Amino acid sequence: MAAMTGLVLVPINGAPTDERALDLAILLARRYHSTLTAVHVVQVPQQLPIDADMHEAVLRGERVLAQAERCAAQFGYDIEVELLQARAAGSAIVDEAIGRAARLIVMGTSIHRRAGEFTPGRTTVPYVIKNAPCEVIVCRCPLTKC
Repeated sequence: MAAMTGLVLVPINGAPTDERALDLAILLARRYHSTLTAVHVVQVPQQLPIDADMHEAVLRGERVLAQAERCAAQFGYDIEVELLQARAAGSAIVDEAIGRAARLIVMGTSIHRRAGEFTPGRTTVPYVIKNAPCEVIVCRCPLTKC
């Protein structure tokens, strides 16, 4: 990877893979003198207006982001956090990366077995990999830990 400055974006959702993705994002952001932003997407069902009151989901998202801040603080790193409300997490992450001119997205996933093959999630990870305007690093935890 070339000398990088700018933004490292790390989407988190409260899954066990968040910690690994955040650890890697912090290491890369520190190494390449980049800022780091953790985002959590509250997904709004189609039958509700996009600005619907998603109180419980927002509270959960705030807890997830607060945990990310605590984790980063343990490494002596300050991060920005952003709570987004959107129909789909993948498109919200890509839009955020575009809007903030992110240089890198680091995201965690667990491997799922679908139709006899292992896949890195159903929608979000494949969407981000296909549509992100920047490099994407996907961390997965071992099958025995997720």
